[in-house]
Amino acid sequence: MIQHKNTIKYYRVLKYIFIIFLLITFWQLAVTTFSIPDYLFPTPFQVFHRFIANWASYFSATSTTLFEAICGLFLALVLTTCLGICFALSKTLEQHVSTALVAMQSIPILALAPLLTMWFGPGFFSKVVASLLVCFFPLAASWSSGIQSVSNDEKELFYTMNASRLQVVRWLIIPRSLPFFFSGLKVAAPLSILGAIVGEFVGAIGGIGFLILSHSYYARTADMFVCIFIVALAGIVSYKIVVTLERKIVFWQDKNTAGLLGK
Repeated sequence: MIQHKNTIKYYRVLKYIFIIFLLITFWQLAVTTFSIPDYLFPTPFQVFHRFIANWASYFSATSTTLFEAICGLFLALVLTTCLGICFALSKTLEQHVSTALVAMQSIPILALAPLLTMWFGPGFFSKVVASLLVCFFPLAASWSSGIQSVSNDEKELFYTMNASRLQVVRWLIIPRSLPFFFSGLKVAAPLSILGAIVGEFVGAIGGIGFLILSHSYYARTADMFVCIFIVALAGIVSYKIVVTLERKIVFWQDKNTAGLLGK
């Protein structure tokens, strides 16, 4: 059984490598065949060359942006978890705050970024706040959806066993809400990187967003492509980390799904 799973993973990796190889080949042929200028669309080899030539600066910028994103995501996790517990304890609070959350989500982060730079300065903290704001709504909405999934009959069952309100939250509402929470976290983790980059667009002296903006001034398209690929890879890795955590923490979900499917 284990050998069969390893074989499936091996073929899956080979499939992804083959797809990437086809995309790179098609990209190279298209640029070469149609004689597209380098400043409009560079070849894969030019992008790779720029990455090798400036890997140290890309590593430093990526580290800066990821640290800003991680701090923003961590603060959003703390705030939304506290808010989720408050939602579980007070249905009235959830109804009133949800409207404000929807209104906040309707405001584009690009419009708030200049204000954040004015309020918190062009340094580290304004990027963290931008990342926090982008992550906040998906996480808060996921907690709200998880809380709403708990029926009144389930709560009454706990109350008939003399459970306190905090015990109902701890042993019923939070475990039931965790799958919803991780669904929101899968969205929020890559978005945290986006929030940090948007903050860097407005005012920064480092980070991937700063590199993209500075390279665009001089039409260094190959360097911009390197930044884009780094951001895409960081988003994929952050998503995979959340998926792995979900499998470890919400371990009963896969078992319940397997039972429903008759496996």
